Amino acid sequence: MARLATRMGAWLVVASALALATVLWHHHALPASLGSAFHISLGVGARDQSLWSINKIFARSERDEVARPESQGSNTFEEDFREAKGFVPPLRLVSARQMEVSASNRSASKFVAAPGFFESDYRIYVMHTKAHYFSHHLIVKDVYLRANADLKDPSGLFVLSDAKGQSLCGGGRPMGWITAYCPAETNTAWFEGHLGAPGIVPMSELSSLKASRPASFHFVQGTTLIIILDQSCTNVAHFAGKLLYVHHVLTNKAMYRLLNKMDITNVIVVAGKQTYSKLVNSSGWHNLLLESTVWPHRIIFNDPADLFLSPPKGGFRTFVFQDMTDLTSLGWIHFEQLVGVGILKGVFFFDDSRLPPRSEEYRSPFPSTVVSVSYDSIVLRRKVRETLTRRMRRAQRQISSVEPVQSIERRVMLVDRRGTRRVFADDTKELLTSSMRAWAEKRGFSFEVISFEGLDAQGQVQLVQSAAMLVGLHGANLVNSMFMPPLAVLLEIFPYVFSHNMYFEGGKASIKYFSYQPDHGTDWPDVGNYSSAFDCVQRSTECKLFYRDGVVQLNETDLKNLENIFNDAFDYLDSLEAASQRFVAEKKDLLVDIEKELGNGQAVPPPTLHSQLECVSIFDTLHKVTHVFWPFLLPVYFENYRPGAHHFFLMLLLLAANNCART
Repeated sequence: MARLATRMGAWLVVASALALATVLWHHHALPASLGSAFHISLGVGARDQSLWSINKIFARSERDEVARPESQGSNTFEEDFREAKGFVPPLRLVSARQMEVSASNRSASKFVAAPGFFESDYRIYVMHTKAHYFSHHLIVKDVYLRANADLKDPSGLFVLSDAKGQSLCGGGRPMGWITAYCPAETNTAWFEGHLGAPGIVPMSELSSLKASRPASFHFVQGTTLIIILDQSCTNVAHFAGKLLYVHHVLTNKAMYRLLNKMDITNVIVVAGKQTYSKLVNSSGWHNLLLESTVWPHRIIFNDPADLFLSPPKGGFRTFVFQDMTDLTSLGWIHFEQLVGVGILKGVFFFDDSRLPPRSEEYRSPFPSTVVSVSYDSIVLRRKVRETLTRRMRRAQRQISSVEPVQSIERRVMLVDRRGTRRVFADDTKELLTSSMRAWAEKRGFSFEVISFEGLDAQGQVQLVQSAAMLVGLHGANLVNSMFMPPLAVLLEIFPYVFSHNMYFEGGKASIKYFSYQPDHGTDWPDVGNYSSAFDCVQRSTECKLFYRDGVVQLNETDLKNLENIFNDAFDYLDSLEAASQRFVAEKKDLLVDIEKELGNGQAVPPPTLHSQLECVSIFDTLHKVTHVFWPFLLPVYFENYRPGAHHFFLMLLLLAANNCART
């Protein structure tokens, strides 16, 4: 009887919250999507004990939600929790409605699509990454994968029926270009994803084949996302360019109309032998990125048994195969809808302004010309931290080393490369290290030399996850800059002559970027056969590798130039910290008023709250808090746990939002 009462009470709370949310929505009071990034602002700046209790409620609840499947018994988070050092990047998550009324709104989406594009069952996305680079992915209904026995046909591994209409294109080009070049971009999309040119087979022939061999045809319901890796993906930067395209699609399913019946039900990774060995290594970089990308859905290695089963409710399965024959050996496969992704060229994340219109975005206190913010990069950081937290729980380690809040600490790190290729000369390294240490300490920053070599994935992420500034020579080591706090600084040093824009802004990872290149060094012996050394690098692979992998030497002029860059970076970081303090002060004012209400049980009149923050901030906070606390409103929670202060806090925000809606 008591259990029935608690169930009824719980459902009453849920019904009340839903009813109130409905009322607010009809009054156009609630934003259409997530509010401000409330969780990353708590616990920093609010040092006094009175606010700390509320901060712990937030941190503990978010942690419980992430790790609940592995947790048993009492919660030890409060014992392990440590207050984050440094300052929190002042990011705000704003909804589409707020974008419309915001004076600081960035320019409208540059994405252009052919008429009827989003309703088409054969869509090609031509995604602008940077400069002249374009990446591609396709979304096609009714795609067949040939069986091994039928691969002798030269017309393609994947098959479309002759009833399939022409593809439609959308992307970052003018409408005239999109229309004229769509057939060529369609071919590019198939080849970029290593899918090959699709064969066209008459529908009558497909029907006859199905009728004659029904047991060899398998149907995969919903949408299947497939990514085919090549040998270059053993390199972490190349692998990131492929897998983070998958992360982008999974993070933005609504943007690509992959919802409801056409939701993604399966992710297939065809790795190749060498990359497959890296993916199965549970401590490796490749495995960490894959697990973070697809969590909370399980990964199945080289076992297709579940591929043809009904899709899981509210989720998908990830299948990793060593070779394409592991798929084609199963017989013909009919995909209800297939998403094939290529590679992110020259970046790791898309510029939000070049995507189809989105419902929310992150904003920094600076214009995008100072530092641009990518929504996908912020989401990835959170997912990686959550993955590391789960792993540490399973290993029964102390959890305080993975901070629940990714703050920026005043730390400068120089990445040391070992070996003989693309390294600093010994005398340059010694002089540069001592100079950087002096520059950093003069401005109140610590300095350390680090190396990623010999570290597992967790160790690499933990090295940089709170660093204010990372300095290093161009190379794959800099891919770890994507795990730095958003709005932190990356300084990339290039060898003489050779340069590359892969790590600009950390590959669009919401990083403030600086670069430097010396104007002196050793020339390639045959450089005289070209108009210039730069022309040589563009036209000769041997020349490019010579300059790219050369030993870097710096002189006094270089050190003076680098000191100026360091000072610019420190000025930026100081202004960022000042903006963070203002941002936290706003949240602190709201928390003080909330604690007063929780403490004395008396309602503060609406104007008191509204004078601290605009109503829109209350709606932002409400939306974020409901995302954190929704598991605690379910009846199963009331059966196993007693209601706590977080329920009263949620109800308080609902009431405050209601007052805002009426005023």
